[in-house]
This record gives sequence, C-alpha cells and structure tokens, in this order.
Amino acid sequence: MIKIESYKEMNSAIISDNYNRIDGYNNYMKNRKGMTFGCTDEGIEVGLFEEGTDYKDSEKNNTESEKAYIEGHLPLYQLLDMTIFAVRSLAYLREAYRYPKYYEPGNGIIDRIGLQGDAMTVKIDEDNPQLETELAKLVNNISKMDELLGQRLRVLYGILEGMEQ
Repeated sequence: MIKIESYKEMNSAIISDNYNRIDGYNNYMKNRKGMTFGCTDEGIEVGLFEEGTDYKDSEKNNTESEKAYIEGHLPLYQLLDMTIFAVRSLAYLREAYRYPKYYEPGNGIIDRIGLQGDAMTVKIDEDNPQLETELAKLVNNISKMDELLGQRLRVLYGILEGMEQ
C-alpha cells in the first residue's frame, strides 16, 4: 500500500451525479454517488465521490476514490464505468471549441448513457464557479496530450472491436 499524505485537489468540469443508480448489482443502495472529470496539478483525472460528500471540497473529497488511488483496487465494472464516463467526456471536449464558453449555458447535459435499466447522466458541472477556466484547462490539456490519449483510445478500440467478432 502506498502512503499518500493528502489526496490531490481536482476541480471538476464534467460530472455524473447519479452514478449510484447504475453502480453494480446493488444500485440505488451503494454509497458511490457520482464521478468527476477535471484537472489536477498532474493533468486530467477521473474520480468517484460518495453520497454525502461535496465533490467540490477537496478536504472532504472522495474517500472511496482516494482509497482506490492509494490501494489501486476498484471493481472491474467500476473501472469500465469510469472508462465509459472518461471517453464520453473526452469526445465532448474534443468538439467543445464550437461553443464560446466550451459549453452551452443552460444546456449542460452531454449524454445519458443507458446501463442496468437506468442511465448515467454525463453533464457539465454548471455549479462550478470556475467552470470556464476549468473547461479551458481541460481542452488545453487534451490538446497537449492528444498523441498519448489517441494511441490509447486506438488500442482500446481495437481490443473492443476484436471482442465483437
């Protein structure tokens, strides 16, 4: 187990605040409330947050995600859910230049992804007072990491395509 003094601060730009509806076999009964997609000092990150926590407050943020980060353990389905959330967020951000503020105010829903008889809502975190700054940082970081991310997405695509045959 890696000992880390404090969890990284992440400012969310994209969230899914209803993840508990699709979180595994005991959905609606799990304490994992949602996911965040945003920037840290180290780049772009995805995190889980628990019911009753303020995902915007880095002091109280995300004990489950911190535990997973420190121990390196997540159930496989949650890793896949986070991948779906992250890839959908990336796809949106690659096209966000079309909007003057990188999103359309008042119309923040990016997608509703059907899983387990319900849907995970992926949306812009319009409650974030620094949203425009965070979106600009994300778009900039994605642009800088395009080769790195693109290679991994192509590999993932190839593996998934091979599984369907």
